[in-house]
Amino acid sequence: MAELKPTYGNFSLRGQVVWKDRQNAYVEDVTSNGLEYRRIRFGVKTSEKNIVQVELFGAKFDEITLQHIESKKRDKKVKYGEHYDLPEGYQLFMPVRIGLEQDENGNNIKKEMISYDAVKYINDNLKDGDTVFVFGSLRFSEYVNRNGETVPQVTFEIRGIYHTSIKYDDEEFEGQSIFDQQIILKSTQKKDNKLIVNSYIVTDNKGNFTTHNFYIDIDKYKKFARNVHTKLKFGTILNVEGYIHHTVEEKEVETDDAWGESVKPKVITNIIKELEITAAQKPSQEDIGYYKEEDFVKQDETEDNPFADDSKDDDNDWGDSPDSLDNVDFDDDPFNSDDDPFA
Repeated sequence: MAELKPTYGNFSLRGQVVWKDRQNAYVEDVTSNGLEYRRIRFGVKTSEKNIVQVELFGAKFDEITLQHIESKKRDKKVKYGEHYDLPEGYQLFMPVRIGLEQDENGNNIKKEMISYDAVKYINDNLKDGDTVFVFGSLRFSEYVNRNGETVPQVTFEIRGIYHTSIKYDDEEFEGQSIFDQQIILKSTQKKDNKLIVNSYIVTDNKGNFTTHNFYIDIDKYKKFARNVHTKLKFGTILNVEGYIHHTVEEKEVETDDAWGESVKPKVITNIIKELEITAAQKPSQEDIGYYKEEDFVKQDETEDNPFADDSKDDDNDWGDSPDSLDNVDFDDDPFNSDDDPFA
């Protein structure tokens, strides 16, 4: 059996902060074993119908890991509190990068913090209506709902946030809601005009995994969808990218008139969450079918090919990336460096 290796992913959002002032958006508490922690959650509205919730969690540990700037070795630890005055030649390991305050020239002031400190700082310096750029990591998991059904979910964990120069209401503003992710192909199936790409996500270096469904728009990327469906085997390692769709839908709900009818209609908000794949790196021969079914839980699957045979390859056979992470202009990013996963 092959060793399951973690599959990593990133996201990038540009939009307006919402839901910052709602109840429990910011929490300070203590775990059952006495560990202090902080958590913040809010939404980033990238368009009038797309809102992605992001979050940051940080626990207060007694020791903070430092990384040597030149060697990149994590060979030093200091007590909490001592990390505010770093030893020469050292930096925080995997800090959260923040730019929510400006200098006298209106430029973002760069700060790097551990997650525990960053949560409070973001809460104190961010408000609804701010226009921000947020980047971070995708964390895939699943939970069992009240009906006993297993439901997959994605958490968008903040690794950096800063104010942008162009505000949400400006005519020149362009929202952004994109991701990249390494997946392990499990199966594909056609549903209406979509190719559902059922994938394994390996969540840690211990080999734990979950499944998640992505989709490819067949109308827009027919050859790309056909390639994924017909040319790739179970267990193929594939690096994909695309759009984060968290479509907001509001609808009025009928209420029991036993106590009359309110003049204010009851409206519920529902968010349809989807990850659309628009492109993939063409996998190597080694990556095609790299994992076998015995590496995961075996399941019976039936696949039907919804595409006509077409063996000719075109330039867009592996998708279209008009707004990919590789093509994002980060000239206004104060944190553009070798350590930045989006640099």
